[in-house]
Amino acid sequence: MTICSAESSRTIPSFAACCWSCPWTPELGLGDGTHKVFINSTSASDNVTAEMRALLDYLCGRAPGSDLTRYIDDSIAQAKSNKRWEREDMFFAEMLREEHDIGYKAGIAILM
Repeated sequence: MTICSAESSRTIPSFAACCWSCPWTPELGLGDGTHKVFINSTSASDNVTAEMRALLDYLCGRAPGSDLTRYIDDSIAQAKSNKRWEREDMFFAEMLREEHDIGYKAGIAILM
């Protein structure tokens, strides 16, 4: 999911997964069965439910304003306080840094 704040009247435009050129060449679609949803969380559209407006406001950083957003907020707080998940996240972040460094060094070696 991508959250955007682009100026648009559409709250939730969506797109099928495709390569960069597929709007002009649909035969190049990825065919992976996925569907991408882009949420314009700052949309001024009035055609959304109160629950959706509360979710959009929450995505913009406002306080939870519905049962759903309170549930999401509580779940995030619980996940952040889980020490095992914190250790795993730190391990994964370190692994990503190491992989990035390896790739960077390999790229520099190719340029030299």
